[in-house]
Amino acid sequence: MTSNTPTIPSLYDRWTRLSDDQDAVKADLAELFKEGKEHGFNPKAMRAAFSIKRDDRVARVVDDRAEVDLYLEALGVAPARVEENPTDRRQQDQVSSP
Repeated sequence: MTSNTPTIPSLYDRWTRLSDDQDAVKADLAELFKEGKEHGFNPKAMRAAFSIKRDDRVARVVDDRAEVDLYLEALGVAPARVEENPTDRRQQDQVSSP
């Protein structure tokens, strides 16, 4: 092993610090969504809107799409239009086909 090769104890120490940091971040996020809920916001819709804003991707299906769209508009992001159930669309296409 060379002098800059990590050792098991040094990797363990890094892992411990990262795990502690991860636990702190999880606690902070839980507090953030609790605060939002206390002010009348839907945490599930907030998570979906925040994910779309951060990653610019389609959020997981949520019960109340209107709330997600409202939160996206507040973040300055045009709501993404996603089909609720892609299977329904395929079935409609099959029925429409001659």
